[in-house]
Amino acid sequence: AGAVTLSALAWSAGVFVSSTAFLPSAFAGLCVTAAMGANLNGQHFKACAFCVAAVVFGWPFAGIAAVPFGLDCLRRRGFRKTTLYVTAPLVVALGVSVATDTYFYGKPTCSVLNLLRYNVFPSRGGEGTRAHGANLYGVEPATFYLKNLALNFAHNAVLALFAVPLGALAGSARYGRADGSRAAHVRLMTTHAPFPLALLLFSSLAHKEERFMYVAYSSLCAGSGAAVGAVFDICVAKSARSRRASGFGQARA
Repeated sequence: AGAVTLSALAWSAGVFVSSTAFLPSAFAGLCVTAAMGANLNGQHFKACAFCVAAVVFGWPFAGIAAVPFGLDCLRRRGFRKTTLYVTAPLVVALGVSVATDTYFYGKPTCSVLNLLRYNVFPSRGGEGTRAHGANLYGVEPATFYLKNLALNFAHNAVLALFAVPLGALAGSARYGRADGSRAAHVRLMTTHAPFPLALLLFSSLAHKEERFMYVAYSSLCAGSGAAVGAVFDICVAKSARSRRASGFGQARA
């Protein structure tokens, strides 16, 4: 899984484009990548702090990619610690953001709230038409991101789309291996779950841009690696069950 993830990060056109782009969503994608690594190492406070940085200093809609990390922290650390891990960096980050915005704009303001208000609650013009908002810059069909991801990630995009169900199978007692590796697939769920969540959210919006999915590109790469690892373990487990059912293991013994 790690080798496939590394190759996808190194050679995918989408990763090259996003990593060289000076955009809020690109910065948020880097924060989500750091959160993935921290979460895998059991550093849930760091993971939550990186997610807060992605939302406040990067792009508010990156919050969809933070959901799996928050749920994992809630499961492992409990409600009180999860609340503290999110609230503490959020208060600090918002304080810095509001202070900076107020200084440069000359009046109390918050750029995060302004962005959300413009895109989620746009004002209306005459006869109920939207005078502002993201849709002003064009709309695309629901297949926009699927085509774009196929172009930028080729087979890795396909593998990432099936990572969650394959990981669930490889992590199950019925289809997974009996050597203790099933827990690894459950643990990897948090790394590739942000991709389908982001894909569902941004595909449901009328206005679409390639840069919106930058926040989930690293998760997509991790999903492709996890999918390959899951297929491998499912095949190994099936082979072991077949050997036991045929009595081959007993015959050799």
